[in-house]
Amino acid sequence: MARYAQAFGMRVLGTDPFLSVWPETIERVALGPLLAASDFISVVLGHNSAVVTALKDGPPSSVLADGLVGLAAALRNTGQLDQAAAEAGTALDLAHRIGYPAGEARALVELSDISTYAGRGDQAVAWAVQARQVPRDRLPAWFARRVDSTLAWALVYNAELDGVPELCEQCLAAARTAGDLGEQADVLCLMVVAARKGGQLTAARAWLRESAELAVYGGYPLRMIDVVEQGGHLCAATGRPAEAVTLWSAVTAQCEAAGLRLEQFRQIPVSGQDATLNLK
Repeated sequence: MARYAQAFGMRVLGTDPFLSVWPETIERVALGPLLAASDFISVVLGHNSAVVTALKDGPPSSVLADGLVGLAAALRNTGQLDQAAAEAGTALDLAHRIGYPAGEARALVELSDISTYAGRGDQAVAWAVQARQVPRDRLPAWFARRVDSTLAWALVYNAELDGVPELCEQCLAAARTAGDLGEQADVLCLMVVAARKGGQLTAARAWLRESAELAVYGGYPLRMIDVVEQGGHLCAATGRPAEAVTLWSAVTAQCEAAGLRLEQFRQIPVSGQDATLNLK
């Protein structure tokens, strides 16, 4: 599984308190940071739940709050959105009670993501706005940037495009200052979606090209799935349906070859005018 993930440019984390010889290809971290940082968790969900249950029996802690957020993310990625929201809500209450601002922000971002997956755009925006109210000096720099991009994604998904270009420019500038090529590719891809939805196809094409270049240069093939998919939407919007079908078919084939669901890579679920083709 680690080899599959790395083939898509993912950072692979792992934890095991008993393993003495650790694989070189997996970054070893503690349980709390692993659960909080993971977008995809390759464990049996029941085992993950058991870990959090064990932590709940101890004193309130930041590790438990991070674990609850990680459990919520795992539930979200398996489509169990109501339970995911409940776990993220518990994490938010716990983080607030113990004075753990980073945990509050992580829980709020997760609640925003869950709302996006559930098609509740207004709630996604509200949670993301609340996450931005957590003092930035209490957050790791990388996660402060994640908070900003979460709000941008929620606004675009909810078709609230006013102010999005400025917010995206801020996110892109911060990613460039940090030297994070993957994050730059992510933000540029979001700018493509926003520009396309706003009818700015020339700008969308330019940003899509830059996102692709950064993804290739930075060794980030995971982002290329979204880049190719957005290329398909641009072809469709400019009267080239055959090329759009070719690109969308390539995206589906790439995901299926790796045994992955295309929906896992869509930060903005397809809806409305985007739902133009069902390749299944």
